[in-house]
Amino acid sequence: MPLQKYFSEFEIDIDVVICVDASTNMRNVIDKVKADILSFPKKYCDQMDDIEMPVEQFRVKLIVFGNYKDDSQLTYESEFFVLPDQHDKFSSFVNSIEVDEGRVTATDALNAIERALKSDWADFSVKAGKCRQIIMMFTNSNMETVNKTISTDKPSVDMADQLEKLCLMVSHDGPEGSNFRYRRFRCAVFAPEIFPWTEIPSWERSALFPFYTELDRLNNDCDWMEEAIFFMTTGWCR
Repeated sequence: MPLQKYFSEFEIDIDVVICVDASTNMRNVIDKVKADILSFPKKYCDQMDDIEMPVEQFRVKLIVFGNYKDDSQLTYESEFFVLPDQHDKFSSFVNSIEVDEGRVTATDALNAIERALKSDWADFSVKAGKCRQIIMMFTNSNMETVNKTISTDKPSVDMADQLEKLCLMVSHDGPEGSNFRYRRFRCAVFAPEIFPWTEIPSWERSALFPFYTELDRLNNDCDWMEEAIFFMTTGWCR
């Protein structure tokens, strides 16, 4: 039996959690980020159709961080939107994201990834089909603290510990009691090519893509979102 034919006999379910930096670091690129987020579900499903693995259910959730105007809203998140049925709600939430005057650190962004891992992932164990759990990150954060600049030559001990904690959480199927499973996992990070983001590929099933502000420097016409989608639609397992 052809491989595509084998896969097409299963239901394909996708859960995606997208983390978005809404700090002042993102002011010049937030509109591009929002546009890419809005177009992502269709592009992903189109890619799956191209490889004859049509998606049965597609859910997407957003985690927004970097709002320092209100301490109670440093990070906020949406529900999981079931697409295409809840596309209007999804679009409305994405379009409501506004850049704040605050600054975030890479620690804030890593906290958002931890929060994503603790999401209410669908319980795919009750289904006979195939599934994928995806985390995406869009951030222009680096190792600077909010009020003090530190050397970027050496990682802070706290951040190194935080990375190790996340790596263990990913490889051990997420927090206790979670429906997260490492074998279903993909992580695509759009961030500066500096620590801690350069460590992300070491998690396996994870990849770092150049952040938007770096594309001019790279002088590269590659559509990195297309590259990320190709990465997230390969290597299937049950």
